[in-house]
Amino acid sequence: MEIRSLVTDNFLVTSEGETIRDVLQQLRSQEKRAALVFRHNKYLGLVEKKDILKAHFDNEDKPLSEYVRTTPILSHDDLAKNTAHHFHSSNVYHIPVKEQNEIHGVVHAREVAKHAVNGLKVTDVKLCKPNKITLTDSLAVALDLMHDQHVDTIPVFSNGVTCGFLSYKDIIRKSMNWSPARNSRESFNQETRDFELNRDSVRDVLVEQVYNDVQPSSISHSVLVSDALDTMTNTGVDTLLVLQGNEPQGLLTLRNILGTLEKSTPQEKYTVEIKGLGDVYTTEHQRSMIDDIIERQATKLQRRISDPFTLTVHLKERASDGKQREFLVRLRIEYPGRMLASEKSDWDLGSALSKCFNILESELR
Repeated sequence: MEIRSLVTDNFLVTSEGETIRDVLQQLRSQEKRAALVFRHNKYLGLVEKKDILKAHFDNEDKPLSEYVRTTPILSHDDLAKNTAHHFHSSNVYHIPVKEQNEIHGVVHAREVAKHAVNGLKVTDVKLCKPNKITLTDSLAVALDLMHDQHVDTIPVFSNGVTCGFLSYKDIIRKSMNWSPARNSRESFNQETRDFELNRDSVRDVLVEQVYNDVQPSSISHSVLVSDALDTMTNTGVDTLLVLQGNEPQGLLTLRNILGTLEKSTPQEKYTVEIKGLGDVYTTEHQRSMIDDIIERQATKLQRRISDPFTLTVHLKERASDGKQREFLVRLRIEYPGRMLASEKSDWDLGSALSKCFNILESELR
């Protein structure tokens, strides 16, 4: 299945010069889960709500650039099963998607994973088994544990049994007066008006002041991962308590599911050689873009070429009367019994490279 049907607009656009405080306000007012960060119209990476919480307690006036995570940019016609591993390697739950060289949305890891698990069972996934958090632990301890274990929800114990859960969502609402569901906004704001956390007070707050006193979302250890992902979607969390009978076995996290999928991703059956890269002036963003285009397009070519193949990319740069630089890209694919080549030039390096791949792909149809 292609990811085009999974793309949403659950993101906002911001610049690297914004502060954590600025982005928090934007996420709050627009009720988005991720922010795509740009520098002069060039995509740098993204920040997510789950990461911003810890940044808020560190220093909310720090520039956003210190917390940006680099990600690839997916194409709307990429297959879900071939893209799941990108989320784990980038340590994000959102990745931008482009169509006709323009970013037009994001796709969430949970939705992609649903189309890649293929009968995977919960018992096939390594569970997270963090230290138990109790009502008398400080919120600072709980936050550190959640951050280190990559979980957004954690069960809270009292006298050895679960009595509720602590989630980023609850902490964010308490600390930053996060927008709740519209139908309960007024009562929520009244309830939390006198309770706002900051980085100076968080060490003095106990879990019992912040936690949710209902049982955490849970599943049986015997179910399929696809069922677990449906439960995550329905409950709005990325972490589930796994039970065998009534006994907690650990936490099933979206990140651990993605890690399992990454390990099961088929090995690449191609090799890539890039020539002339040292002779062409490229920015860090352009080099990252080249790698992303090559990886994405070579993965697509694997669907049409059954044999291992070698992909050679030759880059050249030429100036036109001292004006804007023009890039020349030559592409060659070799595999047993056949050799294909293409050549294109463009003022934009990414466009020239993409055009070369499009020519080769059309020849293989």
